[in-house]
Amino acid sequence: MKNRFISGVIFIIMSCLLFTGALKAHAAAIADAIYTQGFERVSDYDAYLSGSDSLIDNKVWIEGKAKEYDPSTNSIIVETSLGNWAAYCGDDGTENFKALVLEAIGKNIRVFGKYAGVSEELDLPKVNFIQNNFIEAAYRLESTDNNFRLTYFDYAIGKPDFDQEETYNGMIYSGSSSFIQKGDENTRYYYFDNQTPAFILIHADDISDDAYKSISDDFILDTFIDRYTNSTEYVIRKEKANIGGMKGAFLETTFTDGDMPCSMSLFSYLGIANGHIYYFGCTQPYLASETFKRILPAMLENASYQDMSVSDEKVIPSLAEIVGLYTMTVELSDGSGKTKTDTGENYYFGADDLKSYDETTGICTIEDDDFAMTLTFEFDKDRRVMCHGTVASGSVSGSIIGLKTS
Repeated sequence: MKNRFISGVIFIIMSCLLFTGALKAHAAAIADAIYTQGFERVSDYDAYLSGSDSLIDNKVWIEGKAKEYDPSTNSIIVETSLGNWAAYCGDDGTENFKALVLEAIGKNIRVFGKYAGVSEELDLPKVNFIQNNFIEAAYRLESTDNNFRLTYFDYAIGKPDFDQEETYNGMIYSGSSSFIQKGDENTRYYYFDNQTPAFILIHADDISDDAYKSISDDFILDTFIDRYTNSTEYVIRKEKANIGGMKGAFLETTFTDGDMPCSMSLFSYLGIANGHIYYFGCTQPYLASETFKRILPAMLENASYQDMSVSDEKVIPSLAEIVGLYTMTVELSDGSGKTKTDTGENYYFGADDLKSYDETTGICTIEDDDFAMTLTFEFDKDRRVMCHGTVASGSVSGSIIGLKTS
């Protein structure tokens, strides 16, 4: 009878042959409105057109088409099914924000803000989404497909000048002298100022080991995407894109944390180059704003790389350290040219499974009947045990990568 781990891996193989998707299923990218709690979706237009003082500062939500921009009132005229509204864009704002406001014209949009009475100039009910209490609620103007969004952060923080080069783990990218840099050699942080609860973080994982050369970049990328989106609240965007000489993907997600006063967003780019998988993420309250979403591509579009061929000696984990539960992802070909991928959790490596493990090389070969697997175990940058290698069963063969979870 096969041991538990081999049975589990064979189950993953059989599952792969039945699945048609190329990546472990995640929640579909979200186009619907989220973070609507506390906002009234306006249904009684006449009540707001009347300008009743009792409604002032009500949190409201409208949806319609951004028809035009009125410069005299600094407002976007929004045509809804109930009647027109004026989406007020604040008293001032950065030059970048003013340009972004014009980009909204012609889009189908949602506006989440506070009712501000009736505009005397336009004779329309007015909603103000530029609120400096950005922790209180998810105030914003956004397209109905969630691809475009303006918030107070666009209004208050201009697009930085990328006036200097930065280097991190062999990558040379564009930086700004206006950023406030913090962090250490493992993770770097850039803050926009000392007050704004928004920052960029950078991290890299070394994948220069020879064992990775047998694994496709797509497989490695999909595995890291799975890791980064596994504990998110919402996945708004998951889009493959190559930038700065990297094969990668843009991810837009949200998460909750007990130490944070509200939900937070992460707009990220994951890319593979130079023997590393690089992670650039920008975080801010609730949802990613347009200025911040455009900063990462600007930082990376002209990236270049230093020679990282000389690496430090790697420490190989002991047999005792690799025994435990793993999350395993397998990329397989069934001989017909079709490649399929799946991920399984809580698969157990016991000492009996690892009899051939060589603590001087980190390599273990597991064979049983029509099943063979060769794995290399090592520590990642966070000193977590991970493994990677090849697997075959009958006419099916491919790559496998895993992370020890307990």
